[in-house]
Amino acid sequence: MRTTPRSHSWFVLVGFILVSIVVGAARVDGASVTLSWTAPTTNADGTRLADLASYRLYLATSTPPCPSASFFTVPSPTRAPASGQTMSSLVTALTPGTTYFARVTAVDNSGNESACSGAASGVAHPDFRVTPSTTSFGSVPIGSTVDRTFTVQNTSTMTLSGAASVGAPYSTLSGGSFSLAPGASQTVTIRFRPTTTGTFIGNVNFTAGVDAVSRGVSGSGTIIAPVTLSVTKSGSGSGTVTSTPDGINCGGACSLSVTRGRAVTLTARAAAGSGFTGWRGACAGTADCVVTMSAARAVTATFAKFRLTVATAGVGAGIVRGPGLTCVRPAVVGNECTETYAPGAVVTLTARAAAGSGFTGWGGACARAGTADCVVTMSAARAVTATFAKFRLTVAGAE
Repeated sequence: MRTTPRSHSWFVLVGFILVSIVVGAARVDGASVTLSWTAPTTNADGTRLADLASYRLYLATSTPPCPSASFFTVPSPTRAPASGQTMSSLVTALTPGTTYFARVTAVDNSGNESACSGAASGVAHPDFRVTPSTTSFGSVPIGSTVDRTFTVQNTSTMTLSGAASVGAPYSTLSGGSFSLAPGASQTVTIRFRPTTTGTFIGNVNFTAGVDAVSRGVSGSGTIIAPVTLSVTKSGSGSGTVTSTPDGINCGGACSLSVTRGRAVTLTARAAAGSGFTGWRGACAGTADCVVTMSAARAVTATFAKFRLTVATAGVGAGIVRGPGLTCVRPAVVGNECTETYAPGAVVTLTARAAAGSGFTGWGGACARAGTADCVVTMSAARAVTATFAKFRLTVAGAE
């Protein structure tokens, strides 16, 4: 009758691996542990072992009874192990942070079981880690999105492949699957996009092999009352103010209801003959006005025209011409000697004396021009005087 096989050396418990999982306030764990031992080579009677079928692993949080009805079966890769051959097996679905005790036996083809080995023990360590343990997305307006990240790190000594998943209104934006070398890490981005009001509590489930980790997520969908952007135009000039996004077109509607926190760009365009001189209120300067609507805002756009007034003086006659201007001396009934121009416009006035008269020079804004053409830059309202004279010729007669 064949005797039962027996290991000649104690097995060793190595590589405890643990992953802890958080689901709400409860704690759910998955862990794996690697056991290794030296394979037996002889039967109890000293003969060469030639019909080894499997091993039985007994594992518990205290020294396990051996034999018993609770064990893990590990098939033997060979019926006749070589001297010094090392066996190992991964046991999964264990509790993290716990000290485990294990014993091992050998079983032959007839089902005969060897005596039990002594017990070895060890404390489980993480297989992969996910941080942070929980995250809040805060209050998010319906239809808007907020992203948060988790970091998955492989803390084992083997390459680890896995995936992350989460239910609506959360979704995995990036990093939903991963393959990590020992010590490597990867960022997983989760997006929260509420479509209704309420508080949404869920879990991001990370799985790698037989292990799983959950990380809690929470957020609220809210309706945030819109705020109003008001636009006013002022000044002597004219023009339009438009917005991006569309909604403001002054003249026309000069207010826009905007989701709180949104940015609105205002653009001012002066009409012909006018100039845009700047913003007041929530913006300043003359560039496009960008308003972030954290609250109700008001903006004023100023458009200007500057008036140029031309007067003629003196006893002579003549005419002054410029863009939109014809000023005659002596004055003609209905002759208009004022004109408006856009800010910054450069206006050239030319004076021509009538026959028998002479142009003697400018006054006012062109006093320094002498009798040359008058060039006026319309940075403000301006006034100019052109003077014409008559010269008397006296001839002395002989007696």
